[in-house]
Amino acid sequence: MIQNHLVKLSLSSLLLFSASFSVSALTLQRGTETHLTGTLGDVQVNYVDDTATLTGYLDSTGLVTGVNPGIPEKRVQYDLLNNAGNGSIFTFRVDYTPGTTVIGASDPQGFYESDGTDQNYWGGEAYTTLFDSGFGVYSYNVANGGEWEIDYQSDHVTWTQLGNGFFADTATGLTEFGFNTTFALSFAPDTTLGLMPAVVTGNLVTGAPVSASGMVLSAVPAIPVPAAVWLFGSGLLGLIGVARRKV
Repeated sequence: MIQNHLVKLSLSSLLLFSASFSVSALTLQRGTETHLTGTLGDVQVNYVDDTATLTGYLDSTGLVTGVNPGIPEKRVQYDLLNNAGNGSIFTFRVDYTPGTTVIGASDPQGFYESDGTDQNYWGGEAYTTLFDSGFGVYSYNVANGGEWEIDYQSDHVTWTQLGNGFFADTATGLTEFGFNTTFALSFAPDTTLGLMPAVVTGNLVTGAPVSASGMVLSAVPAIPVPAAVWLFGSGLLGLIGVARRKV
């Protein structure tokens, strides 16, 4: 009797262990994976670039659709997973080289919880915010019910969450549960892409400020002929000319 009872307990413990071990974590499903790390914790970013055409956007007049011809763009999307145990994220900043032509930016329309629940109260319109008023803060999507404000500057864009934050153990973008419109930057079609700094900031449950940083895909300078090579070539040609005159 005692042995049978112990066997039943062992089997029950094994089944519970197996069930807990088999629970899959929330995952991002596309793009190139990188990680922002720091006092906030580990934040996974998957970036995806493509060429697209804007046929609808938000500008100072409101929502504009059916744009023909559309605006060609080189787009980079950023799917974010705020891992379990982290603080809540309130800002996400991506840098680019000064002088870059930035057409606009998109902000998240929702996020997935670890059990697959799709929360979409973040979202306004699922359209790109057009930077039609120069540098400064754009709240076009906030006016349409969104919770993200976009600050456009000469060398970076910062998305700021105006609600309760981007919680731990949630993700935006493409997950195993589906897709939500996510963070994105729209550049001119001829923009050169490479790795640039990115940072998230937020708060712990204690209220203490925290951050995490790393590198993501963004706009970088086009690669010129290195000055050192040009100078070396000029110097070499000069020496050849001198040698010929002496002969």
